[in-house]
Amino acid sequence: MPNFERVKESLFCRQPDRVPQFEGWVDQEVKDVFMGKKVSGLKSEVEFWEKAGYDFINLHINIARPIDEAYKTRTSSDVGSSYGETAQRQWASEHDGVLSTREKMNAIKWPTLKDYKLEQFEEVKKYLPKGMKIIGGTSGFFEHTWQMMGFETFSFALVDDPSFVEEIIGRFSELSISVMKEVVKHEEVQALWYCDDVAFCSGLMFSKNLLMKYLIPHIRKIKEIAQTRNLPLLYHSDGNLVTILDELVDAGLNGLHPVEPKAMDIGELKKRYGKNLCFLGGVDLNYTLTRGT
Repeated sequence: MPNFERVKESLFCRQPDRVPQFEGWVDQEVKDVFMGKKVSGLKSEVEFWEKAGYDFINLHINIARPIDEAYKTRTSSDVGSSYGETAQRQWASEHDGVLSTREKMNAIKWPTLKDYKLEQFEEVKKYLPKGMKIIGGTSGFFEHTWQMMGFETFSFALVDDPSFVEEIIGRFSELSISVMKEVVKHEEVQALWYCDDVAFCSGLMFSKNLLMKYLIPHIRKIKEIAQTRNLPLLYHSDGNLVTILDELVDAGLNGLHPVEPKAMDIGELKKRYGKNLCFLGGVDLNYTLTRGT
């Protein structure tokens, strides 16, 4: 039987009845093969997460999706799948994007709350088995800003026109906060999750000063929202985050995902931060899970 209390106990660094399974996303083709049918819609999503042994379903709001869909911000391609079918993969331009100039930014129709499928948080309640809860969250402003500007354009603008970057970050940040405030209203939401990749395996993608200016204050704002219901807060970023872990803990973070083995030593992190921070992951998706014996 699902029991989200074991997840919550873990995130608050207490002792659960057993170690819970945890993951944020599972590829569509994997879910379909696991279930023996097409997983489509909230009911079948809940069925998958329960059958796969999880105590929750992750409902994640991509705050840039309305822009992605309206302006085709990414390049798409069908690639071969190890399951014998094709799967679609997408990538963003590194050089020039839909937000690479102020003119483009002003021409964009920016989303509002009504552009997001927030009704899913209400609808999913009728499918949740007893003990199963929701982890609700949003995507991140750094990721959307550099992907939609183009990483090269973004990098130059940090020096040549920082106020331009700041305005885009500010707009995405406001969207993230407004969505979180709506998500937390649902009683079945028992944890909040903010996802924003800011690091490579070798270290941060941006300077620590930049993250201290934008990311850490944003984490604090989400923590304030979580604290209105005493909910744990998770953060997802690939890569090596050692340089800012003290600041993330100080901002009130409870759980860190995915702790890439190539980037950070989960044993060392546990020794240093284990009383204050729960580590989720620690499995190498590039080799161990995909090609290991």
